Formats: sequence, C-alpha cells, structure tokens
Amino acid sequence: MHATSTIPIVMLAAPDPVGDHLVASLAHPGGNVTGVCTFGVELVTKRLQLLAQVLGGPKTIAFLRFGGDFALRYEAYERALVESAGKAGIRMEFVTMPDLPDMERAFDELRRRGVDGVVLDNPTRFAGYAKRIAALALERRLPAIADVWTFTEAGLLMSYGPDYLYAADRAADYVARIWKGAKPRDLPVELVAKFDLAVNTTTAETLGIALPRALSVMASHVYR
Repeated sequence: MHATSTIPIVMLAAPDPVGDHLVASLAHPGGNVTGVCTFGVELVTKRLQLLAQVLGGPKTIAFLRFGGDFALRYEAYERALVESAGKAGIRMEFVTMPDLPDMERAFDELRRRGVDGVVLDNPTRFAGYAKRIAALALERRLPAIADVWTFTEAGLLMSYGPDYLYAADRAADYVARIWKGAKPRDLPVELVAKFDLAVNTTTAETLGIALPRALSVMASHVYR
C-alpha cells in the first residue's frame, strides 16, 4: 500500500482489515485493496474458550504474541481476552516474543509464570516454525492452541481457525474478477465462512489431558 495506490491488492487472510486501516469498511473498501477477512478478535477469544473447555477450569491462561506490528490490533485482542477470561474466572497473562530467536526464552517465561495453557498469536512468521513451537510447548508441558492445523499436525495440542485453503480459493476469485475489469473499491471484503478445528490425541495423552468426546467429534482433523 505504501508502494502503490493504483495497482490492485488482494488480501488472502486479513484478521482486521478495517482496524488495521487496510480498507475504509468491509462493504465499501474504497481504495485499491480488497479480499478476505479471517476475523481476529472473534477467533482469538474462541481459541481461549476452546482451550479452557479442554483444560476443565484453568486458573491462568497466557497469550503469546509476536512483537512489532499492529499495536492497535493487539490492544483489541488483549481487551477481548481479558473480558472473555474474566467471565470464566480465568486470569490472563500476556507474553511478548520480540523476535524469532527469542522463542525459547518466551516459552521459558510462560513456564515461569505457571500458566495452565497458552493461546498462540497467529503471525505469518510463526508458520515456518510449527514443529519448533510444538516441541517447545511439549517440553515445557504447556497445553497450547494455535490458529491452523499444521501446528496440531506438528504436535501442538490443538488449533482452531479459518480454513486457509478456502480463503485462498476466495482470494483467487477476487483476482479473477479484478482481471476481468472489476475495481477493488467496488468489491466488498468477504468474511471467511469455513473454519478448522484440530486436536492431537498423542499430545493430549502425554500431557495427561482427557479430550472431551464432543470436541473430538467436531474436529476437522484428529492427529495421533
């Protein structure tokens, strides 16, 4: 967006395009940017609720976030998490990972604070570190939930988030329409409509967690 105000830009997965000032509104983007919204606040609180359900009355849950961008988004996340956790009698802790080399120290800090579980942030920079993140969580015996099933496949306890393959398909449709002459400003941002829930039964057994049967039945992916 800094480079051009005329070349069309299609968002594949934007958690909060209005709050991040990428579009004027979902219905009327108003510029050269449009695409798919994958929610932000709504899903981070849903992940908190799912993890609390699995843990069965945790006292403290942490949110592990990545440092740097989108300060306003994280403020909204923290307000929503504190409110949602408070209603369930859960205390929230917030730990920031300044950069990827600080990953191990961040997990040590989570362990030091004695939290019962961890809700992971979902920056794209985490995507290539699913195995490392899952291993660190398991080594510190921290039940954790991420946003995409690749983390659960790698050994994390669970994940819940948008179906990114579906989002990619919808983004491709925007590209096709723009290629045929449509203007981004006239194409409303689409709210992703498909979500994935994944659980790892081996990790649950290792951590001594009994996964609710209803959750396993609902899961799109069950890894063993």
